[in-house]
Amino acid sequence: NYKVVELDMLEYGSQFQDAPATAPVNQIQETISNNCVVIFSKTSCSYCTMAKNLFHDMNVHKMTGERT
Repeated sequence: NYKVVELDMLEYGSQFQDAPATAPVNQIQETISNNCVVIFSKTSCSYCTMAKNLFHDMNVHKMTGERT
């Protein structure tokens, strides 16, 4: 049973504007460690859309924009 975490890069990156340089790296590493599949996407990216559609077609549970 897999879960896909989809993070929009523009939205995800904006939360780190005033954070120390290590904060984004640590949060990204934690997100990757805690999830089977993580898709860092950009809305206008056709490859990102294709990858997300592939997991959707495989009935893989998707959590959009989860940032923990």
